[in-house]
Amino acid sequence: MTGWSLLRKTLRYHWRTNLVVGLGVVAAAAVITGALVVGDSVQTSLLEMHLDRLGKVDHAILGRDRFIREELADDLQGVLGDEVAVAPLIMMRASLEAGGVESVGNREGLRVGGVMVYGVDQRFWKLVQHGEVAVPKAGEVVLSEGVASELGNGLVSGDDVRLWMELPNAIPRDSLLGDRDNDTIDLPLKVRGTFGPSDAIARRGVGRFDLNPSQQQPKIAFVALSTLQETLALNKRRVRNREQRRFDEYPARVNTLVVAGGEGDRVQRGLAKAISFEDLGLSLRPLVKRGYVALESNRMVLDDAIVDAASNVSQRSRMLVHLANRLSNADDPERYSMYSIVGGLVPEQVGKAPFGPFSGGGRDDAMAELPENGVVINQWLADDLGLKRGGRLKIAYHRVGSHGELPEEERTFEVHAITTMAGPATDRGLTPHVPGITDVRTFRDWRQPFKMDLDALTQRDDDYWDDYRATPKAFIRYNTAVGLWKSRYGTSTSLRLAIDPTDRGALEHVKNEVESRIDLSQLGLTVLEVKQQGVDAASGTTPFNGLFLGFSFFLIGAATILIGLLFRLGIERRVKSVGVMLALGFSPRMALLQLVAEGLVVVVLGGLVGAVAGILYARVMVYGLTHWWVGAVGTTFLEIDVQSGSLLAGFGVSAAVAVSAIVVSARGMVKLQARQLLAGILRPTRTGVGNNHRSRRTVVVSLIAGVLGLLATILVPESVLSGEAFSGLSVRIVIFFVLGIFLLVGSVAILAVLLESTREGAIGGRGLWPLTRLGFRNAARHKSRSVLSVAMVASATFLIAAVAAGKRDPVAEWPDASTGGGGFLLVAETSQPIIFDPASSKGRKELGIDENLDGKDQALLGSIDIHSFRMKPGEESSCLNLYQTRLPTILGMSRRTIEHGGFRFVGAKGDNPWKLLETESVTGETATEEGGVPVFPVIGDMNTLQYSLHKAVGDRIPYPNSDSPDLWLEIVGMLDASVFQGVLVMSETHFQTAFPEESGFSYFLIGDRRYGTAGQVPGNLTELEIVRRGQARLLESKLGDYGFDAEPVVERLGRFLAVQNTYLATFRVLGGLGLLLGTIGLATVMQRNVLERRGELALLRAVGFRRAGLRWLVLSENAFLLLWGLAGGTVSALLAMAPHLWSAGGDPGGLLLGLAQLLSAVVLVGMLAAGLAVGEAVRIPVVPSLRSE
Repeated sequence: MTGWSLLRKTLRYHWRTNLVVGLGVVAAAAVITGALVVGDSVQTSLLEMHLDRLGKVDHAILGRDRFIREELADDLQGVLGDEVAVAPLIMMRASLEAGGVESVGNREGLRVGGVMVYGVDQRFWKLVQHGEVAVPKAGEVVLSEGVASELGNGLVSGDDVRLWMELPNAIPRDSLLGDRDNDTIDLPLKVRGTFGPSDAIARRGVGRFDLNPSQQQPKIAFVALSTLQETLALNKRRVRNREQRRFDEYPARVNTLVVAGGEGDRVQRGLAKAISFEDLGLSLRPLVKRGYVALESNRMVLDDAIVDAASNVSQRSRMLVHLANRLSNADDPERYSMYSIVGGLVPEQVGKAPFGPFSGGGRDDAMAELPENGVVINQWLADDLGLKRGGRLKIAYHRVGSHGELPEEERTFEVHAITTMAGPATDRGLTPHVPGITDVRTFRDWRQPFKMDLDALTQRDDDYWDDYRATPKAFIRYNTAVGLWKSRYGTSTSLRLAIDPTDRGALEHVKNEVESRIDLSQLGLTVLEVKQQGVDAASGTTPFNGLFLGFSFFLIGAATILIGLLFRLGIERRVKSVGVMLALGFSPRMALLQLVAEGLVVVVLGGLVGAVAGILYARVMVYGLTHWWVGAVGTTFLEIDVQSGSLLAGFGVSAAVAVSAIVVSARGMVKLQARQLLAGILRPTRTGVGNNHRSRRTVVVSLIAGVLGLLATILVPESVLSGEAFSGLSVRIVIFFVLGIFLLVGSVAILAVLLESTREGAIGGRGLWPLTRLGFRNAARHKSRSVLSVAMVASATFLIAAVAAGKRDPVAEWPDASTGGGGFLLVAETSQPIIFDPASSKGRKELGIDENLDGKDQALLGSIDIHSFRMKPGEESSCLNLYQTRLPTILGMSRRTIEHGGFRFVGAKGDNPWKLLETESVTGETATEEGGVPVFPVIGDMNTLQYSLHKAVGDRIPYPNSDSPDLWLEIVGMLDASVFQGVLVMSETHFQTAFPEESGFSYFLIGDRRYGTAGQVPGNLTELEIVRRGQARLLESKLGDYGFDAEPVVERLGRFLAVQNTYLATFRVLGGLGLLLGTIGLATVMQRNVLERRGELALLRAVGFRRAGLRWLVLSENAFLLLWGLAGGTVSALLAMAPHLWSAGGDPGGLLLGLAQLLSAVVLVGMLAAGLAVGEAVRIPVVPSLRSE
């Protein structure tokens, strides 16, 4: 007989055993393959969602607050060619209100904040997957599912809604002349429809359009581009210029271009070629009478990048002008002049024509040798205030505060010279053109940028305006002006160029030079390769294949152990056959190969079936992710994707694991001699004295450690127990977890000692109790086998229970400054920034928050504690986003909030780690720069840093990209499970330096001074909820025009923790399945025990034991080991996690209920599986078994 024929016959003869082993292989292969397929499916689904969402769009050019010409789309199209398509659109954040004709407009309807509004036309619609949905017409809006769901899915076609959004303003609102009052506008619209299941293409495509990768449902609204342009005064129009006595043509404007086709570098070069002065809001203002041109911006302040681009003009003059509230004689305050322009200039640049010289007082150049504290005034001001050379001029002016306030400051200068009212001193070109101010006839016609005291105006002020308009009355050095009035938007209001204003060729040359030399990236006009970025991000923050392999660890381990046990059981049933093989001349190696070959055939067949079963397993997991665990992934658009590589990998890994288990099981058998195998001996006899001594020592050590640990929790001061041990874990948590581990080890060691001590003594009596005691004693027959089985069950139970105890319920948390909520009640965001800080009493007054309040609301406002943050929008970087993120949202934290402190940090030292944000140098060097690029310290949440950005404390993040970063963000602190998940926080001072274009406040934490202190004893949650709801109602009603949307901090944390809790629930379920397999393995051990004791059991039958008694005997042994393992693991885990369970947010009731259900199922399955051993016991033939002994 050949080896192959012997293999075939043994496989066929022992088909039952091989079938059971094969099923174990199927289980392992299915879990491993399924986990890999789940990972592939999530990654592929993320990629497909991204591609469907963008359609043909490959690149985007975002102007944000800088509105470019709509015609730039056609110009760029002409540069790039017909193979590329360019579409203009407007992107703006808004809030949407619905609820019927009566409520819409009265702020009484349902409201949704954070809606992204897209103004589009047919050009954009051609680039996206819109299905049967047509582009919205004028006055219509099409809404996404995200908006409809927040409104309760009650909207139907024809309903009235309103969009509330920021009214664009070329001059930044938080600058001196910015419009602070007229900052929002509402747009009434008719709902045309929503993207829903009826149109799958539009639902997956344009219905989820977003330039940032995210699988969450976006809140978007599509409006006709023309409607949005007319509402925001961005349409093409003709406006009268009173100052120049002409009509100015204003082109239609947009703030975004999307591009289909072309390489990113090519599109960037095309943009640089197509862009014009008008796109950048620049103009060359010709001053024909003065013989020069002035480079000005519609933002009133020139970006430094633009000034640098004009550096090739040899003769130029920088100007920085400021509106002074009052100019007065410091020695005679009653002599004053109201609302005058003061100019800062470089004396060396105005010493000759066309910019100078300023003459007067017997000087050819009045500006020469102008000191830092000196001022040159014109003759008109000198006469008006009675000033002479050497006199003192006091300048009162507004300084733009960081929170929207305009505090008035004063500075006194010494009169250096008095210039005559001729030549450069009467040059109106010194002040840039500002619509609504420089082009009006009288002071009373000004578009007042702040509350002006018009009653203080004198007739001489009116006369000066009539004759000279906004010509400066006084001049100081440019550097001095920058020190007083520097704006984060730039340091020049105009740049005068010595170019013949009548020479069109020269003007065109200057335009071309400046346009070609401008670094568009410094102006925020860069080409974003949104499609490629999304493709890269689709790899995912969370590797789901590894995640599910980790979730299935015990399931795979239990299946592997089960394979080994079942295979060992199979060959032990044919121990004499193996003995015969050795007696006939087979070498141990040949016998081992025969057994392994048999197992290998089973493994291959089981692995193939398991790979197919893995696909079914993956389908179940994907279904669970989109239905049961949708909170963890945030989308239902996950589809199964089976890749051959994953099938082969799953098969290979599972086969290798199974073969290893089989080899280990078979090697012990063939090491015995043929005589021993023929006699039915399964293993050599060993003494257990040494093992028993070790078990006793383990018990003693565990007990001593437990007593010391408990004494430590009682005697050690609370300040020490609450202190940090390492990685953000308190000393108390570490002590209890170590105690739990010792208890787990001790429970297994106690079992070993008990099993050793129960071998002696007779058992007498009648009924079930003596049989139960005999069953317990039988567990000691193979002590190591029993102990290992219990250790496996106890360890699995410990891990599952400990992980399940990690579930948190933040809704039950009382506000505490030392927790992830920082002691705050609400977190809020606005659709458009608020210039005035609602945290200050002045800001609340400007915003009208404290107006028309009843007594209840006045009490609420009296104790409210608002902390305002500036915000640089970025990608969703919390655990809610499955995509890999690069640029998270960045918040600017005020010094007041930094001093407030709070929140829980990981590994931070010091009383208030927030103060690290104010560090001037995070590197310890004299300059916070890396390669000439500034470095700013930031703090982030642990989940954001580790899982989204893959960064740690000390790492640096390039912003906006690693190729040419504008700045670096260095991580100096890490928060633990905080409300700041998904964002990075820097100091407000650094924020304004890093992101000068971002104005106002858009993110808020709201607390109550009566609650939230660290360690505060929890009070009445009902009363707290009343306060929380009252705050939200009050602020949302007063700040509704800004899209103020408040959410309880506990709910925000709950959404973040829902992902963690979902993963924990998944681990508990899959770990529970592994535990069930472990109990089946325990039942297999029971069956082996029965097989080895068949003679003894037959003897019991022979002396009168009934079948029912034998059933109880075997079941009691199995129950004893199973319950010991479950109890030891559960009690140890509960002790280890006690501080967490009884802390705020812990859920001991839910944990105990869930564990009770899981462990009950384990016990039930374990006892049913033990029924196999019971059946074996009662079927043992008495006479043949006795004869075999």
